[in-house]
Amino acid sequence: MPHDNLTQEEATERAALLSNIAYTVSLVLSDDPKAPTFESATVVTFDAAHDGASTFINIAARSIDEVVLNGRHLDP
Repeated sequence: MPHDNLTQEEATERAALLSNIAYTVSLVLSDDPKAPTFESATVVTFDAAHDGASTFINIAARSIDEVVLNGRHLDP
């Protein structure tokens, strides 16, 4: 079960599972200094060691609007 901090065991498992990891982050920033938040989109690409593998992504966000995995929309 995901939690606030990645454990050493989870990091070791993830390192054995994933390779060729890349992140593309797009930010929409406001020129309003009082704006409490900003919008962003992150695309994570990677290779998995085997089909059907399970992992998770840690994120600190007020909300998540969309999650897509291999073209399939998932419940955020």
